[in-house]
Amino acid sequence: MFVASAAVLASFLVAPVASAEEVPGGVPTTAAEETSTPDAEPTPEPTAPATDTPATAGPDATATPEPTPTPPPATGDAGTVDAGDTVVGELVQAWPDPVAEEVLGHDEHDHSDEHDHADEHTADEVPLTWIQPAEGDAVRVPTEDVPSAPVGSTVAVTVGEEVTDEASAEQGFDEAREVLDAQVLQAAAPDPTTAAAGAAPTNTVTVVLVVPAGGTADSTTVTSVVDELDNGVAGFWSSQSNDTIRLDAVAGAAGWITSSRACSDPTGLWNDAAARVGWTGGPGKHLMLYLPRTSTSCSYGLGTVGSSPGSGGVSYVRDVATSVMAHELGHNFGLGHSSAYQCDGAIEGGTCQTRAYYDLYDVMGISWGQVGSLNAVQSARLGLLPAAQQVAITASSVATTVTLAPVSATSGVRAVRLTASDGSVYWLEYRQAGARDAWLGDPRNAYGLNSGVVLRRVGSGSDTSLLLDGTPSRPNAWSGDLQVALPVGTPLAVAKNDITVMVTSSNGPTATLRIAGRSSGAYGPGAQLTSGQALTSGSSLTSPNGKYRLTLQADGNLVSTGSGGRISWATYTYAPGARLVMQPDGNLVEYSSAGRVVWHADTWGNAGAGLAVRDDGSVAVLAWDGTVLFSTPADSPATLKTGQQLFSGQYLVSANGQSRLTMQADGNVVASGTGGRILWASYVYSPGARLILQPDGNVVEYSAAGQVLWHSNTWNNPNAVLTVRADGASAVTDAGSRVVWSTPADTPSGLSSGQALYAGQYLVSPDATHRLVMQEDGNLVLYGMGGRVVWATYVYAPGSRLVLQPDGNLVSYSPRGEATWNSGTWGRAGATAALQDDGRLVVKTGGSTVVFTT
Repeated sequence: MFVASAAVLASFLVAPVASAEEVPGGVPTTAAEETSTPDAEPTPEPTAPATDTPATAGPDATATPEPTPTPPPATGDAGTVDAGDTVVGELVQAWPDPVAEEVLGHDEHDHSDEHDHADEHTADEVPLTWIQPAEGDAVRVPTEDVPSAPVGSTVAVTVGEEVTDEASAEQGFDEAREVLDAQVLQAAAPDPTTAAAGAAPTNTVTVVLVVPAGGTADSTTVTSVVDELDNGVAGFWSSQSNDTIRLDAVAGAAGWITSSRACSDPTGLWNDAAARVGWTGGPGKHLMLYLPRTSTSCSYGLGTVGSSPGSGGVSYVRDVATSVMAHELGHNFGLGHSSAYQCDGAIEGGTCQTRAYYDLYDVMGISWGQVGSLNAVQSARLGLLPAAQQVAITASSVATTVTLAPVSATSGVRAVRLTASDGSVYWLEYRQAGARDAWLGDPRNAYGLNSGVVLRRVGSGSDTSLLLDGTPSRPNAWSGDLQVALPVGTPLAVAKNDITVMVTSSNGPTATLRIAGRSSGAYGPGAQLTSGQALTSGSSLTSPNGKYRLTLQADGNLVSTGSGGRISWATYTYAPGARLVMQPDGNLVEYSSAGRVVWHADTWGNAGAGLAVRDDGSVAVLAWDGTVLFSTPADSPATLKTGQQLFSGQYLVSANGQSRLTMQADGNVVASGTGGRILWASYVYSPGARLILQPDGNVVEYSAAGQVLWHSNTWNNPNAVLTVRADGASAVTDAGSRVVWSTPADTPSGLSSGQALYAGQYLVSPDATHRLVMQEDGNLVLYGMGGRVVWATYVYAPGSRLVLQPDGNLVSYSPRGEATWNSGTWGRAGATAALQDDGRLVVKTGGSTVVFTT
């Protein structure tokens, strides 16, 4: 008979494999699942007492398809236990699960009834519990009445009368016995471990076809069951264990045997079959019963839970399919279910639920048409994941980049172990449409699971692996949400918020991840000042691309500079000898030499934050997970934002690179266009002046002494910006993008009021056939095709400039300010000059009236 000495009885439902005759329904719903998550993970159990173990019986040549039922050995039954008796035996537990039809009521391609079974079961279910004596039948007792002890422990229980509970009333199990007193006599000890690679079988599976009481045999043969075990099932476990689990299936009997025990008494059913074929349990020995498909009062699959691949155990199935057979043997090896864990808009935390069997990637999830790779949690639980194929990350790990091979691969880093500060363990793996998981990329992927990096948490009780949702949804969408891969390019706080993971790529033969522990300092590329570090007076930090610099000046001003040394941001503090500190509390603080706070970023309360000078020119304080806590504006070479300044020699440049606004060393603010041609100027002379866009929106030029030299008259426009546009205009726009001040746009063929041509500069006609050149020798010359001179002033004054004055007169001035030529068009304010396609230089008023022409 079967005695549960090295394995814990558990009942595990798995859905039938999809086939033309018996196709599972749509995506299983949470509510229809019977399994819940108990408080404690199954504890390893003691090895069975040493006994003489006969060789597994071979097929009985005289067996008939329907032998006359033979009573099981006279070991007593539950009816011989009376109220007041003390039963001494092994503590055995089982998780009752509904038959497949209760979970999958429709075709796997039809998702129309996904909510049919909502709220039928809760997460508060408890396992069934038996006391299995050395002789006689197991006695079922209410789980809540027995002491907290590892399954497999030896206990002494004094029982009372039979009681009807939910398991007997609704699930068809035998009635339980009331517990009057219970004591733990001996706690369970670990079972044997996984064998090494080799040739000899490590696990022998004895197959028996059994008709339970009241059932009828179907057309299945023992040969078909043995063949499936020796091929599909053995191949699966061999590939997932690097050939350390090697199965060999044998027939216990040639045909069907009929039992007097029903599925309401699974231990009796196993004991009866074991006695009939002479099977005894032991390390690496498995008894698998095949029950008729029509025995719908039995679970689709049921298996005892061991503590290692060497534990041995018993099971039954109602289908000849790799998925359910490999699943039940997984329980014998010590695995619970691979389930899903969903939370309200979060990866973890808040309102959450466990959906039993909902890891459809994994063999220990619901059994359907595909058998994916064993997930990293379950593989590590069995000791099948080599140390060389995993990377360990903790809350104190520094930021690192991990290249992750697919979990279906046989080499490379296949998993990342994440350990939270409270000891909780999580695993990352890469599911790629290849090898055993190739079905993810073709029509066999009936439920639309996505490829990518997935995250699981080590669970307990019946759900030893919990698949977390990397793109969580709200509760009203949970039933149809099976897409769980982590998004690319988004830092995610996982493992109780102790570790940040960002998938940087996951669409090739490998996935790349950026991972950092919470206490390891700032996370993210470009962090140059980390927790506890300081920048001293006169020191600088530089962006990764080398274009931007943050300097703590000797005078105490913290200044960010960009293209051409232009200041893009500053603290405007004065504290000679100051230092900048990235404090452990996350605040960026500038201290004077006397220790006084002169400026801070107001980012305290973010331990582990760091300072980064980034490639876009911004200066940012980043949280450990990459969240931006503080940032200056990104640099825009064409834009001056509130509080920003142009100092002597600095400039703004348009996006197309053709136009500039320059704060000249002589104090003149000059807008230049194509070829450096002057489009506008402030015509101020004050060496050392600076230009600032004030918070009120006014652009003001100040002398070195602080005197106002020029302004745009645009105050009362907070959040305004000054931009050098692609058309050459320098414009101030308000918060609503309305232009409140502007210089003229660049017109390569003309001059507007105040614009000038300097030595070597020119106008060009729209059709590019003529050119008006202010030559270095001071002569203003109009050239036609082939360099032919069409017109000239014939004035020679090297270094001269041509200016269209505000009064409308076009005048050539020598370097000494003498007028050497003019168009005679004064008194016409607002006039414009243009070089036309016909080769004439004209001065116009009102946009059309010609008042001068060559």
